[in-house]
Amino acid sequence: MSSKIFPTQSPFAAEIQTSVLESLLKDEDVKNTQHESSTTTILFSIAASIALVSVVFLLVRKYRSGLVRIVGELPEKTVSPLEERKRRQMIENNIIQKKVVYDVMKEPEIDTLSADEEEGVPKSPDDDQAIIQSNSTTVAELNLGEECDYIIDPCKSCPICTEEFAEGEPIAMSKNIDCSHIYHTNCIIPWLLKSHDECPMCRNEFLVEDV
Repeated sequence: MSSKIFPTQSPFAAEIQTSVLESLLKDEDVKNTQHESSTTTILFSIAASIALVSVVFLLVRKYRSGLVRIVGELPEKTVSPLEERKRRQMIENNIIQKKVVYDVMKEPEIDTLSADEEEGVPKSPDDDQAIIQSNSTTVAELNLGEECDYIIDPCKSCPICTEEFAEGEPIAMSKNIDCSHIYHTNCIIPWLLKSHDECPMCRNEFLVEDV
């Protein structure tokens, strides 16, 4: 009677149940493993991104401080003292070198010259040059290659060191009419010595040999 109410499970059925349970457990383990793997991949990607950003930030800081070169720039080659002297001599022969002079002429002096002219006083070439220099911040015409003064705006600064030009300081500029930039001689020559022939600002040829 009791055996009919609670039938005895056959060994075969028990084996099937066990197999099904093991299969379900394996599927659950696979899902858990895949989930853990996906989570690990995401965390690794986040960590890699943070590390990359940190490296880029560090390189930017070092670049701004001058500790590293621009990516892709070739390392500077070592040159002998003789080669450097030859290069320096070539540079000095192919740039314009002047000395800074501030424009100190005043309007009353110009008016005096004009009054003398109206009264019939002969005007000398020096008077004309004084008027030209007084009405502009730079000399209109420069004798290339000659040592002479260069009148400049007192507020103008060197693009390399960003310091204003002081009266009496040596300055250098290109003979190339396409380049109008002016530098401290001590700033531009080190740049040119590194085999740079172009202006660091406009990238036009800075060294122009006399024909």
